[in-house]
Amino acid sequence: MAEAGGGSAKRRRTASAPPPGIHLADLPDNIFADVASYLPKPSVALFAVAMTAPPERRCLEPSAIGKVILSSHGDWKELDFGCIEQSLAANLTDDDIRNVLTCIADKLQVLKLTGCTNINGCGLEPLRGSLILKQIDLECGGGPQSMISESTVLPVLNSILDAEGNSFRHYRTPRKWRDEETSSLEAFLQKYDALIRNRNTKCCQCSEIITTPFYCDNEGDGTHGKDYCGDCVKAEKQRIKQKSLEFVRQMASEMAFTIVTADSATNADLECRDAGIEEYRHYSV
Repeated sequence: MAEAGGGSAKRRRTASAPPPGIHLADLPDNIFADVASYLPKPSVALFAVAMTAPPERRCLEPSAIGKVILSSHGDWKELDFGCIEQSLAANLTDDDIRNVLTCIADKLQVLKLTGCTNINGCGLEPLRGSLILKQIDLECGGGPQSMISESTVLPVLNSILDAEGNSFRHYRTPRKWRDEETSSLEAFLQKYDALIRNRNTKCCQCSEIITTPFYCDNEGDGTHGKDYCGDCVKAEKQRIKQKSLEFVRQMASEMAFTIVTADSATNADLECRDAGIEEYRHYSV
């Protein structure tokens, strides 16, 4: 005999399939622009690349949506990969850099590859012969293990210097290049020096025509990206260093220890021992 009141049978729910033909690109353009407005510039450029073509068909001009995304930040004169998370910058490849530059190379004046430790420089090809690039920073942060290849990048830099009417003014190469200077790098430096001298560029400090271009190897010294003659850049670096030392000494007085300036920690130890100073901090000069 069948039992009465056994309860209602359960119904199986199935999700309805999305309408055919719906794609991310079918969303209104303003949505992409709004999303991009919250992103740092390098991420915006990568977003535009992703919306331009699938990976196997990139290195193209930005699509209509890509242009909308790029327009969310308007001015693309400068691009600094130090504005994004270090872990993201470190995972970018030369293909990523090439795709980004393909979208903005005709507008880019300043490029800083901060944190891009996974590239060898072949992605800089869209900059070849650029007439508007003014400054490039190739110091990615890889130190002695930097992957940036001199043989790959120097031809691009030389093509910029050779382009008649170019705007190139400042550069910073990886320290590894400077420690192992080659004849190719020396030839580039001589070409750059001649370019600056022939432009009759005025020093931003003394207003004299720059006849001895300087090489800037430290972005943090306040001289990077500025037009200084050789004499003024030395004076400016010394001024900034002295100001920094004064600040450190002020902090030391508040924290009850002595600042000792010496060319090495060993010499600092000797000076403090002879002077009977127990609490001190070494400040390199």
